[in-house]
Amino acid sequence: MKEQEGDKHRRDPERKARNRTFLAFGRNDFAAPLRVVVETPQAVFGVPLETALAVARIADLPAIVFRCIQYLEAKHADQEEWIYKLSGNYTAIGDLKHRFNAEGDVDLLNSDDYLDLHDIAGLLKRFLSDLPHSILTRELSGKFLDVFRLKKSNSSERVDELAALISQLPLPNYWLLRALAAHLMLIVQNANVNKMTVQSAGNVFSLTLGIPAGMLDVMLGEFEKVFNVYGQDGDTEANTVDKPLNNI
Repeated sequence: MKEQEGDKHRRDPERKARNRTFLAFGRNDFAAPLRVVVETPQAVFGVPLETALAVARIADLPAIVFRCIQYLEAKHADQEEWIYKLSGNYTAIGDLKHRFNAEGDVDLLNSDDYLDLHDIAGLLKRFLSDLPHSILTRELSGKFLDVFRLKKSNSSERVDELAALISQLPLPNYWLLRALAAHLMLIVQNANVNKMTVQSAGNVFSLTLGIPAGMLDVMLGEFEKVFNVYGQDGDTEANTVDKPLNNI
């Protein structure tokens, strides 16, 4: 008998691990030693996500992504007006892009150079927009679009369908999307200061990531459900390690 797709995913040990682990992001973790894996340096911009990870990775993320989020949160980017909406300096972003392409990993937080918050935000957006393939994957992109194209009888139905699709993403795509959503939760929760509401962030990253309009709204508003934070069984182990970034 042919195995049902849902059963296959439930038995996938890698997917079960998603319920119990998360990136150790949070301001209290910035001083902690990081395990950095750098292979032979080569370009990390404009290459498949798997390639960027093979070049340099930290906490299951491309080093470029981890370093940008780490720097932005350590330097309180959530207090910066129009962070992500305002463009950074084109030359500065290009120079940083060149360094990451040449070195694989650059410790932005401990750099002696002056680094503007908008330049680092622009660097992260550049990496994401340069990905040659959709973070939602070619196989699932149409299904994600259908969730937001079709009218649903209630919002919980849309959340459940989105969660089911996200659980089917390859692990590199899943972790990247989840880390970005957790980071953006910190940004939009301080919209009274930085003016970046959920709608503003959604407009920016819908274009950057090429994701359906409204998807980011649901990911941020229903983070725990969409990313199965507490696990299918609601175990407490997941509760202790998987919090939105600003609550770690």
